[in-house]
Amino acid sequence: MSNFKLKATHAPVKAYYETLERFGRGKFDNEGNIRRAFEALLEKCARGYEWFLVAEYPIPRTGPEPAEGGRGGAGCLQFAARVLGGEGREGRPEGGDE
Repeated sequence: MSNFKLKATHAPVKAYYETLERFGRGKFDNEGNIRRAFEALLEKCARGYEWFLVAEYPIPRTGPEPAEGGRGGAGCLQFAARVLGGEGREGRPEGGDE
């Protein structure tokens, strides 16, 4: 499996930072808006690897439940073939064998 290669100069990352800038100028830089912008970045980058974003991935807990209003999960990227039972390319970007 290849490493996930992403640089600040790549178009999706630039678009993410531009979105954050626009949110900041309009005073819309709250958690929900920033979260959605980051999810969009992950979704865009994951497509080339045939991965998909699971925004609310449950984390099994053996200890106490999270505090009131706490989230019981976190986001993760899943390899589509493994989750859906299909064949896949083991994380190779589109058009390449890197």
